[in-house]
Order: sequence, then C-alpha cells, then structure tokens
Amino acid sequence: MINSEYNILLPINFSASSQKLIEAMLSFKSEVNYKVVAIVVVKEKSEEENALIRLNSLLKEKGLDAKGVVRSGDIATEILAYSKIMDASMILINKAGLESKTDTIGKLTIEIVKKSLIPVLVLKNDLHFSEVSSILLPLDINRENKKKITNALFYAKFFHNSIIRIVSVVFDTSDYEMNRQVYQLQHIVNFIEKTGCECTGEIMRCSSEYGDSLGKIVCDYAEKSEAEIVLLLTDHEENKKLHDINTESEYMLGKLSNNIISITPWNRAI
Repeated sequence: MINSEYNILLPINFSASSQKLIEAMLSFKSEVNYKVVAIVVVKEKSEEENALIRLNSLLKEKGLDAKGVVRSGDIATEILAYSKIMDASMILINKAGLESKTDTIGKLTIEIVKKSLIPVLVLKNDLHFSEVSSILLPLDINRENKKKITNALFYAKFFHNSIIRIVSVVFDTSDYEMNRQVYQLQHIVNFIEKTGCECTGEIMRCSSEYGDSLGKIVCDYAEKSEAEIVLLLTDHEENKKLHDINTESEYMLGKLSNNIISITPWNRAI
C-alpha cells in the first residue's frame, strides 16, 4: 500500500553538502504528499540541545518545512532507529555530506543500505529533485521482478512522471533464448506503459569470455544513459537474508556515479 503521506528522513551534519541536500528539496513538488524530518546525530547527549538549536536555525534559514530531530550515539544506528520511530518511507542520504569523499560508497552508507527496512536514496552528485526526468531500472527478466517494477512505477510518479528505462544484461545466450528475452522484455514494457508511465527497454548481449561483469556493464550503461537515478534491488527478491547484499550490488553501489535508490529484498513494499 502507498502511504497516505510519504515520510522522508534526511540525515545531515551541517556540512556544505548537507546544505545542498536541503536546497535540493526546496523546489521539489510531487503528486505524492510527503513530509520531511531532518536528523542530526551527535556523539554525546550533552551536545543535543545546541545541535537542535543549530539545526532548527538552518532549516529556518533555508526555508525548508521540516521537523528537526537530534539524537546521540552511533550515526547509522540512530538514523535507522529513528526511521522506525517516525515510520519513514525513505532515508535520503547525501554521500558527500555523510562521510569523507572516496571512490567507493563508504562504510557508513553501506551499513545504512544493508540494514534499512525502507528504501535509501543515495545522492552521489548535486541534484535538484525537480531535475529528475528518468529512472534506470536494471532487470534480470528471468527472475521475479514484481517489487522492482512496483517501486519503479511509484518513483516515476513521485519524480514528475519520469520515464522508466529498463536495461537487461544477458551473457552467452543463443539466438533462440535472446528472442525469448526480447519478447519478455517487451511484455514488461507494455505492462508499464498501460499504467500511464513512459517506458523503454534494452537488452545488452554480452560474452563472459571478455571478462565483463553484470555490475560493470550496468555502471557503464548508466553513465551513458544519463539517468538521474538508478533503482537498484540489492539482491534477488527470493533472498530474504537480512543485512546482506550480493557482490554485484555492492560493486554497483560503489561505482555508479548516478544517484541510487537502493531497495533490499526485505524492504517493506510501497
């Protein structure tokens, strides 16, 4: 079920990147009603009062209509705990504002992605939400994709009726199997279009003898597609093992330069 109100948890730490994250939301309008809660996590309880004053002052200065919350303790633990308390629908992270800049996604963000019971949107570049026009959806069309497609339809609506771009990667397949995959992909595209969303689909036919991997191919394709967001299910839907993601997903989380909506198999359905 879609929540009557979509609750977004926004972790910030007063860095320049965190302020850009606030600014990214200011011009955003959506058909979906949403509410924002900004959270700051400090080390000691004695720091909470001053941090809350500073947070509320920042939100007022920027003009963002959001509730300010301050918690003390471990950053990932407190963010995840408060997401449950407020019944959050999404955690919105600016990677650069949450931890130091590296060529990977970082341990803190990975921990939140792995343990979150709700989708996590990881911003890897400065993006105003009003600029989102396309969502890239990597699919293995031989597996169960109901959850991915359901979420893609929701976020396409959430982000101004964005186009959904499906990419499927197949290795070492025969012509017969390739034709079957094309038929299945077209069926999925037609299904999405019947809901009123614009959709395209493409199959990347690859050979394992060249040393390519699923993660590398998707990252290269995402870069060329210029999609503002990649919707990534961090493991197959039939895998219900908590706090674990497959190696290909971890590679993509680290290497994708696009922004990512990460959905784990145990995330509650929209």
